[in-house]
Amino acid sequence: MVGDFYPSLTNYEVRENKGSMSYNRLAMQISFAMLKMFELYKTSTFTISLDCIDDVVIFKTSEPSPNIYTYQLKTKDSNAGFFSLTTLVNNNVFLKMYDHIEKLDDDVKDIVLISNLSLKYDQKIISGESIVLKTVDDKLKKLIETDLMNSTVFLNKGFSEKLKFSQVDLSIHNHVDVTKSKFNQLLIDQKIDISLVSAKALFETVKQIFESKQGHEFSLQDKMLTVLPKKSFESKEFEELIENIKNTKELITYKDVIENYKKVKMNLLEESKYKKALASFKDKLNESPNIVSGIMSKVISGCEKEIENGIGSREELLSEIRKKYHNGFEMYFSEIELEILFMNCIEQAIGGIN
Repeated sequence: MVGDFYPSLTNYEVRENKGSMSYNRLAMQISFAMLKMFELYKTSTFTISLDCIDDVVIFKTSEPSPNIYTYQLKTKDSNAGFFSLTTLVNNNVFLKMYDHIEKLDDDVKDIVLISNLSLKYDQKIISGESIVLKTVDDKLKKLIETDLMNSTVFLNKGFSEKLKFSQVDLSIHNHVDVTKSKFNQLLIDQKIDISLVSAKALFETVKQIFESKQGHEFSLQDKMLTVLPKKSFESKEFEELIENIKNTKELITYKDVIENYKKVKMNLLEESKYKKALASFKDKLNESPNIVSGIMSKVISGCEKEIENGIGSREELLSEIRKKYHNGFEMYFSEIELEILFMNCIEQAIGGIN
């Protein structure tokens, strides 16, 4: 658990909680978080938190402290041309960033303002991929300091080099396409050999998980270490999703159903029902690979035990497994889909599918 690495979070008090309640499922935050996860995959062990402490926070637990990276996102339509630095100061954006210096200074590495546009004040511009705000033009720096001086800690610690600005090519119009492109590149670079359907299912699964994490609501009275797991997603969880997709075995066919279980030719109505169930079960597996694979793993384990205990045939095993597991999953699968699931589990347990 990420809280074990950071004693500074034990008594962390959230100053405001507008994100989840007012801007629930904010798509740009999710896209940015996914981009960072794809970027960091296999390079470090990390946890990503959404809409908690900041818009996006990354805890790089495989790095020595300080290793917390916070990101505050500010985006506009590209036609706007720039962000007014005065507006950001008036909205206390930099003071909120400095809040991390007050509470997490020993653990935080970078505190980054992310924008798709440059920052402008009195014909002066802040623009670039990684700009240390302490080093910008004096006129711009003094304006930012008028915001930071509202912090009592600023009077002692001064302008921290951890405060940064990063301009990224990510807008309300292109963020989904940019994220999908980065994901596809990840699959190629890491040689993750899965079908297009499985890749789409994996992408959507991650997106849904991030939406759920982002949308979890909490009160200002909640303890941070209680809230954080409900707002976070770990790199190992992403790796588990990928492994589940990669390890999904070939599914049984209608021919397998007839030859191994039914033993008789079905009439056209029954044939139609089973073929539709085979297709719909595959769709559900592709749509929710982690959920369905988790269910199948449990059933496969049960099948293996029955085989070891000497059960005599596939038909007997199907009957036994149906008795044990039928009541657990009938809300998610139709009767025939559940039978198809059990048959797939039986075949995988006995090694009938390569």
